[in-house]
Amino acid sequence: MIGPTRSFPKAAKNLISVREGDIEQVKQLPPRFDRPSILFYGDAHGEWKPLLRACEASKPSAVVLVGDLDLDRPLREVLAPLWKAGIPVHYIPGNHDIDKPEWWSNLVEDHPSGNLHGRVVEICGMRIAGLGGVFEEPVWKIQNDGSPVARFGTREQFLADLRAKGRHDGDELPLRYRATIFSEDIDTLIAQGSADILLCHDGPPMPEHHPYGVEELAVLAEVMGVRLVVHGHLHKSFEGGLSGDQKVRCLGRAEVLILSCGPT
Repeated sequence: MIGPTRSFPKAAKNLISVREGDIEQVKQLPPRFDRPSILFYGDAHGEWKPLLRACEASKPSAVVLVGDLDLDRPLREVLAPLWKAGIPVHYIPGNHDIDKPEWWSNLVEDHPSGNLHGRVVEICGMRIAGLGGVFEEPVWKIQNDGSPVARFGTREQFLADLRAKGRHDGDELPLRYRATIFSEDIDTLIAQGSADILLCHDGPPMPEHHPYGVEELAVLAEVMGVRLVVHGHLHKSFEGGLSGDQKVRCLGRAEVLILSCGPT
């Protein structure tokens, strides 16, 4: 059963975006950002300087990556300064993290404990629900309006179908489907109770900005009682709201978003 969420900080006042590596903006943050904070980072695609500079200036309590990292080296090597500084790093995979086998292994295999996909984890006093990847064929039937209908609810069902058709003979999901969302992932999140923040790679529908967003994400946000949805994928920065009074924040490419976890 979904219980009540925690007291959530007023998002409009406790969120600040840092675009294009504007470190002077980070150095001049209001006093409320002296408290514990979470630094969210938009699709990196191999660009890490804005993140590293922002972490050096703001010293966040934790870093959360929204996917599409394009890691040519292991994550712990790329972000070694954060490990050295004792800053925990969390992430969800994006749809491009499967484009090369080494990108996937440099992320998921190098730092498995940081993967938030399918988990609700308390970070900086906030319960964050993670749902990485995207809704894709043939696991889902994508209808004309862009909404997905599940063909396979679980990975095991999908694997059995691939084997039956002679398309796969292994016990693990082929790489190309490892960033695909399954219905079981959504069920797993809901079973873990309420959350304050939904972290996803794709986002819910926003008529002005993301008309083909995924309605299932809006429903999930409402069911879990979240107050804030943070996502990437679109390479553009915008904010909006859902009918359930949830705030939505889409991060642009390599955009820094800092959330102060203390009260205003």
